[in-house]
Amino acid sequence: MEDQADDEGRVSRRTVIRRAAKVGAVAWTAPLIIDSFASPAAAATCAAGSFNVVYQGSLTQIPPTTACSGTTGTNTAAANVGLTATGGPIGHVASTTGNSNPVRLSIAGGCSCVITAVRAHVHRRGAPTNPDCPNPACQSASNSATAPLRRTAGAFNSSTVTVAPNYNSNLCGNAGIHWGSPSQPGGYMVVQITCT
Repeated sequence: MEDQADDEGRVSRRTVIRRAAKVGAVAWTAPLIIDSFASPAAAATCAAGSFNVVYQGSLTQIPPTTACSGTTGTNTAAANVGLTATGGPIGHVASTTGNSNPVRLSIAGGCSCVITAVRAHVHRRGAPTNPDCPNPACQSASNSATAPLRRTAGAFNSSTVTVAPNYNSNLCGNAGIHWGSPSQPGGYMVVQITCT
């Protein structure tokens, strides 16, 4: 009844207003939906490149030194690449019982970064030898059963890796390995990160 035309074939004023309201509602909501997809506010970004984060002792971040060579990249703060480290400590304990606490390294979401390598100072349990074991004390983490520093969980080129000294091993005259070294009693670990 409302859509009936008057004598001259015109649609009623009430019908025109209702139709306009419907069209207006659609026109108003569509830009909001499109705008929410285009908004970059929720997107976190990290700079692309290779970076190093250095830890010591109770996984305190420290400035890098030449204590553990062989890594490449720019030195940065862990927060800049979303890296957290839990476990440890990695300081040298001068006793035969040693210290083999694993360290879990993890990159939070929001950055397109992966852990590509870990190098750290490890040492034979017990008194140093001449030359000391392993030689050099700075070792690359590996999943090999004979690696002084082992990758025990996760994988390189991923966001989570766990590393630990090869504590219960026949390495270094059957003494096994623990964190740190006489030359780095506070421990020293370099985590290499690649961001794209």
